[in-house]
Amino acid sequence: MRRAPLLAAAYVVILAFSLAAGSPAFSAAPPTAGAAVGSVTTVPVGSEPVAMVLNSANGYVYVANSNSSSVWVINGTTVIATLMVGANPTALTYDPANGYVYVSNTNSSTVSVISGTNVLTSVTVGAGPTSLIYDPANSYVYVSDTDLKGAAHRVDNVTVISGTTVVATLGVGYFPASLVYDPANGYVYVAVGGSGSVVEISGLSVVGTTKGLSSPGALCFDASNGGVYVANLASGVVSEITGTTVAANVTVGVDPIALAYDPANTYVYVANFDSSSVSVISGNKVVANVTLGLFPSALVFGASDGKVYVANANPAAATGTVWVITGSALSGNYTAGAEPKPLGPQHMIYDQINGAVYVANFASGSVLVIQTGPPTSTTSTTTTVTSTTSTTTTTSSQTTSSSSTTRSSSSTSTSTSTTTTSTTVSTTSKTTSTTASTSTTTTTPRSSSSSQTTTTRSISRTTTTTASTSTTGPSNTGPSANLTIVLASAFLAVAAVLFAVGAYILRRGR
Repeated sequence: MRRAPLLAAAYVVILAFSLAAGSPAFSAAPPTAGAAVGSVTTVPVGSEPVAMVLNSANGYVYVANSNSSSVWVINGTTVIATLMVGANPTALTYDPANGYVYVSNTNSSTVSVISGTNVLTSVTVGAGPTSLIYDPANSYVYVSDTDLKGAAHRVDNVTVISGTTVVATLGVGYFPASLVYDPANGYVYVAVGGSGSVVEISGLSVVGTTKGLSSPGALCFDASNGGVYVANLASGVVSEITGTTVAANVTVGVDPIALAYDPANTYVYVANFDSSSVSVISGNKVVANVTLGLFPSALVFGASDGKVYVANANPAAATGTVWVITGSALSGNYTAGAEPKPLGPQHMIYDQINGAVYVANFASGSVLVIQTGPPTSTTSTTTTVTSTTSTTTTTSSQTTSSSSTTRSSSSTSTSTSTTTTSTTVSTTSKTTSTTASTSTTTTTPRSSSSSQTTTTRSISRTTTTTASTSTTGPSNTGPSANLTIVLASAFLAVAAVLFAVGAYILRRGR
């Protein structure tokens, strides 16, 4: 069963419903913010990129293309290798101990192991692997297996890999979505969307289950208080878990789908997809709600400049936009060329080595590279971990921060997982503070990004240079909520649903 078309269908159904129902976000006055400083480059990659990870040893960014069974390797803004992996790669994580990049192949039930620009081997795991995370304490890689056969059968597993060998299989519940590592207690937390729970794993054993959650998806670790934050997609609540207990529930906006942690101010940022806002949490209370353009779908913390970057999935906007938040206020934006399709960015990571934000654009088969500033000169060390409910996975050492988003179409089993993210190092004055943070998960449908000079969607065996340039434009003023836009958006949503269903039937038939 192919995940990406179904996720895309669920995503556009939410879009169509929101627009047709007269979402408050859709009718709200657009935010105002000047254009941010920095260059924007669009790099064409494979078909349907859904997840990315930074290899901090060589500075390469690895991009999983779910519909072309490939991983493209980018150095700066240049594609240097195209690697064929298993069917439907949906998540990535990096192991700094051995330098390997791990890729979950959902339709092959395997994990590909990459060293540099070579695929070393393939490890067989459980059915439908969708999300990964690296645990630096024991050098294990944890893989959530979601076979998508329905709730009747069912306890899904987390497979544990050491190097290239499976060392354990742990039952966790129905539809494990995203994962995050907590360096304070050494636990790996697994958001189990279909069971409404978070499962805690220590090493090779399940040590606890936190129940009573509502479609848990994205996860994030807060180094300031040792808590793990989980976004409950169905209830609009972010729960703070300490150990195995819910310490607080914080009400945010509608459909919270992505989380990111800022170690400098100890804030947790929450992308509220259907409220067109980002909630800013300090401890167990919301200290600000930042209004953005329509449908924020991914966000990431920039370790070099201390800013948070948020991408929108706006079907009516003339240009794609990445918003910039400093502290608790909107401080600027980047425009990324025409974005005519109704599906937005899939995943974001931050490359602290080069001072750049990478945005995976699902629908356009491209990666947007925003050069926000020079690389950081500080040398703080950070051990960090993991991406995606709706897909991804990132592990970072020294200079990496990534963030994924989470998507679910129902309150029970539609959260999907993939990318992970997170850890960042922040240095203030002359003291170095190491902090690990993680925000993981899921696949968000597609984003379309234009201004491509070359379109290289075919998979070539060797490296291809691809680049297209665009410059930052004026701030995005957002759409006006008139009937024409509503009808056009609804039409696009219906078309996308039909396309996704058709693609699923064709692939199912194979």
